[in-house]
Amino acid sequence: MREQPAKKYTMLLGNSLSFGFQPDKDVFNPAQFNTGFGTLFVERLNARVGRPRAIEVNLACPGETTKTFVVGGCFYTDLFGLPLHTSYTGPQLEAAVAFLKAHPGQVNPIILAIGVNELYRPYLLDCQGDESCVTERIPKAIQSVTDNYDIILSRLRELAPQARLLILVEYRFPRFPEIFNDGLAAIFERIRVAGAAYGAILVEADPIIQSDQCAMLFVCREHADIHPTDSGYRALSDVLWAAFRRPLRERGSLVVDPNAGLPEPGPSGASDRGSYTGSPR
Repeated sequence: MREQPAKKYTMLLGNSLSFGFQPDKDVFNPAQFNTGFGTLFVERLNARVGRPRAIEVNLACPGETTKTFVVGGCFYTDLFGLPLHTSYTGPQLEAAVAFLKAHPGQVNPIILAIGVNELYRPYLLDCQGDESCVTERIPKAIQSVTDNYDIILSRLRELAPQARLLILVEYRFPRFPEIFNDGLAAIFERIRVAGAAYGAILVEADPIIQSDQCAMLFVCREHADIHPTDSGYRALSDVLWAAFRRPLRERGSLVVDPNAGLPEPGPSGASDRGSYTGSPR
C-alpha cells in the first residue's frame, strides 16, 4: 500500500472552516486569513523535498450551507459583498466543477467541510436561540444535508474520480443548547454515510476541539466565537495531513486517540507523527 500522490492543486471547499475564518481579522482582506488548515496543509506539501510546488485553490465561502453550495446565495458574498480567497460568480459547486474541468487530473486532494450552517443559520436568524424553534428545524436541516451532499459528492467524484476526498466532519458547538448539538450530531451522521458511499475519508474534528475548547476555539476569548484559533486550525491540519498520507486502500474515518493527545507540532506547525487510530464507520 502507498500514499496517494499530491497533484498541482489542492482544492478547499465549504464554509468558514475551510476558508480559515477568525473573528479578529479584517473581513475585507482575505489574505489575512492565512492560518487555516488549508494553508497549513499546502505549506506542508511544499516543505517536502523533491516534489513540484502545490497551489491552494480555496473556493470556500463563510456562512455557506449545503443548499447555497449547490444553488448559490452564500450570504457572505451575496448579502454583504465580502471578498473570498478566490473570486467567482454563481454557486460554489459550479465554480469547483469549472475548475476541475479546466484542470483534469491536476487536483488532489479535495478537502470539504460543510453542514453545520444548515442548522446554525436558522438558529441565529430565525430562532434567535429559542430551543423549541430549533427543534422544529432539525428535520429540514438533516434532509437538506442528505440531499445536497449526494449532489455535491457525485459531481466531485464524476470529475475527479482518482482524487483523495477528505471530508472534515465538523464539531459540536460549546455552550450551545443540547438540542442544537443533538441536531448537529444527526447531520454529522448523514455526512458520514454520504462520505462512505463516495469513497471519502472522514476526518473527525470533534475529538480535537473538545480536547481543549478554550485553546482550540475563540469561545473563551473576547469574541466568544465558535471558530478555531491558530492552535485549533493547526490541530485540524495535523489530522487532515495524517488522513491524506494513509495508504490508498484504507478508508473510514480518522479520529484522534484521546489517550494519546494531540501530536507535537512539526514544520509549519504540523506533525508527521501523531497518535491516530483509524475507525471504520
